Amino acid sequence: MTSFSATDAAFSGFRFIGRRPGTVLVWAAVYALYQLVLGGLLVTLMGDKLIQLQTLTETNRTDPEAALAMLPSVALLLLIALPLALAFWSVMNTAAIRALLGQRGGVASLRLGRAEARMAGLVLIWAALSFGYAFLVIFLFALAAAPAANLISAVKPIYYVAWTAALIAAFVYPAVRLSLSTPMTVAEGRIRIFESWGLTRGKFWPLLGAYFLCVVMLFVLVIVGMILIAIVAAGAALATSGSLDALSGMFSPDYSSLQAYFSPVRVIAALLEAPVSAAALVVAAGPSAEAYKIFSGLKNGAGEGAVEPAAEPASYAMEPAPVAETADAEPWWKTAEAQAPAPEAAAEPEPVHEPEAAAAPHDEAEAPHEAQGEPASHAEEIAAPAPEDHAGAVEAVEDHAVPDDHGPEDPHKPTH
Repeated sequence: MTSFSATDAAFSGFRFIGRRPGTVLVWAAVYALYQLVLGGLLVTLMGDKLIQLQTLTETNRTDPEAALAMLPSVALLLLIALPLALAFWSVMNTAAIRALLGQRGGVASLRLGRAEARMAGLVLIWAALSFGYAFLVIFLFALAAAPAANLISAVKPIYYVAWTAALIAAFVYPAVRLSLSTPMTVAEGRIRIFESWGLTRGKFWPLLGAYFLCVVMLFVLVIVGMILIAIVAAGAALATSGSLDALSGMFSPDYSSLQAYFSPVRVIAALLEAPVSAAALVVAAGPSAEAYKIFSGLKNGAGEGAVEPAAEPASYAMEPAPVAETADAEPWWKTAEAQAPAPEAAAEPEPVHEPEAAAAPHDEAEAPHEAQGEPASHAEEIAAPAPEDHAGAVEAVEDHAVPDDHGPEDPHKPTH
């Protein structure tokens, strides 16, 4: 199995971008289309509610009554936006994992089918489990923090440091151990969550290192991308309105109308944000997909970059060469048995004299190679019985033997 490298896994997303930039550009176009269409849909359905919500967040952040009054609007917004966001993210994340695993299908690995439905189900299960687990952990650690008030001041800092480290570990450790559930679900065609725990056994620290490097690179990617977007958007604002005031449309869109929402600065910002989002998607999904390929053996088996097993040498063949059968020839298995060397114990016994009444049994003990007209292969078969039957053959000869006082056998006696 190929060894796992945290550095290689962290950079696997960047390597994919270098190998298939066209695929990432298609995803970027889908990102831009989704963002613009969703914004236009929200402006059309609830533009006035969005304006009120935007005003509340900018001016009355500490007014609880105003926040409660906006709850119906927020609920409607979530009811529209969350299902669309879940469907879109499921399609895009499944496409990214599928492409990273080397699976083909669809345009830029984009599909809309059972795999995407499984991904959406996985997200919902993860959300439910995360919420329940977070509530339990916070409750238990809140109980554990209570005794700190009775500790002496010299011990309190140590206790709180240990408490904080344990709290972080309580969230980080299971998240890392279950992090391969996404590529497992895509690759195996079934929702996999806790199966990831067994696959990552003994690999926590390399995976944690890969994810840490990935987070650092994602941070750098987003910061650099936002700086470039701001520079280009500033140039567009100066070119269209002669002032930088239009840059506010990047962070605070105008929901009063579709025309105001689709301002030049807003459209340019959406088009520039899309490639950064697509690249961030691949970089974030890269470590888990790479880890799954290595831990499951997919790296050296089926999938992209698979290595075909070498052909087995001819000397390793165990089946005997076919023997042509004719009307006069014995079957190959009998021939092989007849040609097997007989052990020393199978030596032919001394010829003995036997009366005429014992002629029939004596013929069976006679050396068959003296028979005339018998095929050579057949005579050898009779002369050399199989090793397992030798003891019985010797006993049969001894049963029919007679004392030596009968004299030597007549050499002129015809053989049977």
